[in-house]
Amino acid sequence: MIEPEHSADLSQQPAWVVSEPAYESDVLNPQLAISPWQGHRDFAYDLVGFSRPRLIVELGVHYGCSYFAFCQAVKDRDLPSRVVGIDTWEGDEHCGRYGGEVYETAAKTMAGSFADDRFVLHRARFDQATEAFDDDSIDLLHIDGLHTYDAVRSDFTTWLPKLAPDGIVLMHDIAPSSGYESARFWAEIKQRHPHFEFLNRWGLGILFPKGERWYRAGLAEGVPDKIRGYLYRGEWLVERYRAAIDLQWQREQTDRWWQESERFKQRVGELERRQPSGWLRAIGIVRRSDGD
Repeated sequence: MIEPEHSADLSQQPAWVVSEPAYESDVLNPQLAISPWQGHRDFAYDLVGFSRPRLIVELGVHYGCSYFAFCQAVKDRDLPSRVVGIDTWEGDEHCGRYGGEVYETAAKTMAGSFADDRFVLHRARFDQATEAFDDDSIDLLHIDGLHTYDAVRSDFTTWLPKLAPDGIVLMHDIAPSSGYESARFWAEIKQRHPHFEFLNRWGLGILFPKGERWYRAGLAEGVPDKIRGYLYRGEWLVERYRAAIDLQWQREQTDRWWQESERFKQRVGELERRQPSGWLRAIGIVRRSDGD
């Protein structure tokens, strides 16, 4: 069974701290900074620091934007939390099918930045992986697999017994604008339990289905107002990173053009040395002097 190795000391609950974290995972994979989850990861980072979960489980890792945000929070705060990411790394009808390159990128990020035994990537189907966890053991569960209504409902109902009392569930792709059926399931389930929600960047739902402790603590800390701050900051960061990546691409294209130009000039020089200039003019290659 995958269990938390230590019990977090919750005798003194910390205040909610709004951070400006740096994500080591972006060094290896800069595309994480503009992924659909990027707009929520500062909130997730601070949620981990606030609730100090003993065991975090993510269903659906892909390249790891959200997963490595959880890991970064645990690492930066030196928490004893375990962070388990579960995926087949084969893809599905929504993110597309892919080969081993996605898992390899995630595994390289783990090896480079999160190599200790608090962090685990578990390659399995979600329904099969439940056997590795005790009931009432998961403090923070993130559901981000296939986004059909039936799949999301199945993930939620299958894993709910594994959620600890007062555990927190995060659900991605819950905004109506996302176009996914996961939004329909969220619209139903949020009527039954206390919750917060983001409706930007495909949407993120925060659900408290087995106790209101952290919901009430969040209310006391003004989390609904903070969500608006995270929302605007997330959108601003996405645009900033996107602009930086576009600028880098333009620079790379310019460098590539100059390299090709220099190679062409060298080739023309070689031809001039080997062939009469009249032959070069006949095929349309004319070197002009600086004075022409």
